[in-house]
Amino acid sequence: MSAVPPIPAQWPGSDLEWMCYWVLTVVLKMKEGVDFSYQSSRFGGRTELGGIVLDFLMLDGSRIGIDIQGEHWHYGEAEQIADAVLRRARCQELGIELIFIDGDDISRNPIYYVREALAGVDHSRVKA
Repeated sequence: MSAVPPIPAQWPGSDLEWMCYWVLTVVLKMKEGVDFSYQSSRFGGRTELGGIVLDFLMLDGSRIGIDIQGEHWHYGEAEQIADAVLRRARCQELGIELIFIDGDDISRNPIYYVREALAGVDHSRVKA
């Protein structure tokens, strides 16, 4: 397995998101804006109540969204799990299958877990 390179200084996201981005662009040779979008807003994004931002949305017709679930921000409290379940339901309304990748999983084997997500397989602790 190739080692994920260091995060570029200008990278706007988290280190876990960088791992997914690296797999998509370097390993799988996808192009941002053509094959996927990064930080894709739906239902008003962060500016409207009920809005969501998907870490990654595939633009290839598969209708798969990927959200990286870092331990601190997504699994700290019951409300955070409930929020993830609600985001998944909102995505289903749009015909998007939202797949979560747990931070410890992507840290351990980014290529495997991103490929699994793209195939619609969700190994995360978010169950709904």
